[in-house]
Amino acid sequence: MLTALTLLNSASVIALAILPPRTGEDMLARAFIAESVDSKLRLTGDPAMVEAAALAFEIGPLPITIGERQRRTFMLASAVPTPVKNARQGEPAMVALEQGLTLTAFMRDLPQVAVLVERAALELDDAERHAREIAEGDIGPEALDRLQRARHGAALLAAVDLARACLYADLVGDGAAAKDRARALASRLPEPRLRSIVAFATMTGAVIGELGSTARAISAALRGR
Repeated sequence: MLTALTLLNSASVIALAILPPRTGEDMLARAFIAESVDSKLRLTGDPAMVEAAALAFEIGPLPITIGERQRRTFMLASAVPTPVKNARQGEPAMVALEQGLTLTAFMRDLPQVAVLVERAALELDDAERHAREIAEGDIGPEALDRLQRARHGAALLAAVDLARACLYADLVGDGAAAKDRARALASRLPEPRLRSIVAFATMTGAVIGELGSTARAISAALRGR
């Protein structure tokens, strides 16, 4: 159960790094999580993870000014999620630990890592094709805007799939080869921030994989008593 909760928490953190912030609250949410991640990673003494997180979350001054009252209100509201039975679709919710069977089922049905990697390769092909069309074509402003958006969207989707693959790879039997391919494909991502997100997911996935191995070893030892 701890492995599942850690995996879900890590996935939500990485999702926050990937999604472009659109509002002040989005920026505050990213800054709040980034600060928490950064402070915890610095305690581990792992400079590679600290650097990857800093690039992934673009840690630094916010581009907007947020008052202290708004910051406190946001933190208090974020700290009290709605119980899942009362939550509306799309809202964050709190699930009781008694629902552990759901977490067990989640761990038994993880995504196929190789499929995620191959899909990312196709998305990178799309992003690079759009980049060539932008560089080679004599196109108007509207067409250029569409191509730039399509390129950015394809790159984001590729980063999502590569990050998910690297996060899950150490928890599945055939994940090592797919993880290596995902790391190789990440070099084709057009932005350093996206490449850092995949690197951060890779390192996080390795830690979760160790946690999963320890949990399985403890479970096996207890069953053997």
